[in-house]
Amino acid sequence: MSAVDNANALESVVAGLVDGFVRVYRDHDGRVSFRVAIGALGSPPEECDHIEFVLSDGAVSDLGRALSADGADSDPIFCSVGVRRRGRSRPG
Repeated sequence: MSAVDNANALESVVAGLVDGFVRVYRDHDGRVSFRVAIGALGSPPEECDHIEFVLSDGAVSDLGRALSADGADSDPIFCSVGVRRRGRSRPG
C-alpha cells in the first residue's frame, strides 16, 4: 500500500495526494524541522518539490499533545513554512 493509499484512509482536505517522504531534524535550540520531499522515495533532490515546516520547542510539545489526543482535532499549531519547487528555486 502506498503513502497515498494510507493517507486516503483519512479525510484529506487536499485533492490529488501524491507520494512523498519526510525527514525530521532537531537543532540545538529544540526546534524541529520536517522536510517533505514530493516524489518517490530515493528520488534525487533536484527531481522533487520540497516543503519544510519548522516548529519551536513549545510547538513541538503542542504537536506531541495533539498526536496523543484520543480522537480529538487539535488547535492550530504555529509553524514557519518554506516551499521550493523544481526549477523555480533559483533567483533569475
